[in-house]
Amino acid sequence: MNTRTEKDILTQAKNPFILTMEYVFQNELRIYFFLEYVQGGNLFDHLCYKKRLDEDVVKFISAQILVALGYLHANKIVHRDLKPENVLMDLDGYIKLADFGLAKFMKPDESAKSFCGTAEYLAPEILDMNGHGYAVDWWTLGVLIYEMITGRPPFMNKNHHKLGLLIR
Repeated sequence: MNTRTEKDILTQAKNPFILTMEYVFQNELRIYFFLEYVQGGNLFDHLCYKKRLDEDVVKFISAQILVALGYLHANKIVHRDLKPENVLMDLDGYIKLADFGLAKFMKPDESAKSFCGTAEYLAPEILDMNGHGYAVDWWTLGVLIYEMITGRPPFMNKNHHKLGLLIR
């Protein structure tokens, strides 16, 4: 089911800040996605190299992600796994939001109960497992902005239970 959702999003998305699929085919063993090539790597690699980004760069990247998330939400899609590894960058600093393996098509009044995402970026409502919606993407954007400015996520602990308590 996740593969079909990811394929549908990648083939249907018409936004300059969302990765697109050029071609897809399947044989008896595998499905192959041929994705748009983004030459600059991902935001995670840039953060590892630079540690922190200049405020103007953070604003530029954040604005692009905001537009991408707004597009997804307007099309009833919640991403649910925004993190530096899923933000691809071209050589000019423009981004492409990628990895829709945890994304979900949702009606505006619908609530998802899946426990999914990356530990340091989980929104409190995912941890509480009482249902979540589009707001989880805005939470992770805030976490990502914090990380771009400071060089580390706002909540860190090797123990996932203690990390969850910090997030809540």
